[in-house]
Amino acid sequence: MEFSVRHYFQQQTGEWYIANPEFSGGQLYPAGTRRPYRFGGRYSSRALFAEGAYGITVRLEAGAQFPYFDQRLADATRPEPPAEAGFGDLRLWLRWKMLNAPAVLTLKAAVKAPTGRFRNEDGLIPVGEGQWDFDLVAQFGRSLSCPDTRNWSWDCASRWAGRITLPGSNGSWAWRPPSNEPAV
Repeated sequence: MEFSVRHYFQQQTGEWYIANPEFSGGQLYPAGTRRPYRFGGRYSSRALFAEGAYGITVRLEAGAQFPYFDQRLADATRPEPPAEAGFGDLRLWLRWKMLNAPAVLTLKAAVKAPTGRFRNEDGLIPVGEGQWDFDLVAQFGRSLSCPDTRNWSWDCASRWAGRITLPGSNGSWAWRPPSNEPAV
């Protein structure tokens, strides 16, 4: 069994994206642009993603991801800035290596369970999304006999927030063009 801390992110910013045009400090900010937070606002976010994987067989792997988030939005108008910290939504998956040579072909089925707290407060991104997500991903990769490897991905995602949605009816289909990422 392999368990590791895969990703750690830290971000701090004094800007945000606005949904509507705003006039502030003698300047017009069009919708969709970044502008400084009002009242000297500052947003900070830290995220840690721990993952574990277990090879059930040579071709079948089970895995889990446990995210942890810590975020704050401070400005001059609040004595106690809004903050949210805690574990996010749990992700579980099974990955099956269908082909190993002359190329790699894998199929992955994943589910995201709404285990994180969903809190809708202005300026904070919830640590949980409050819904189930289901993913089916196929990846194909092949070395091109040069210092380059190509990887093609196709995935289907569906969300469930109390009712089942199918791709094309609030779900999503995605085709990712070749990239230099290895197929795993």
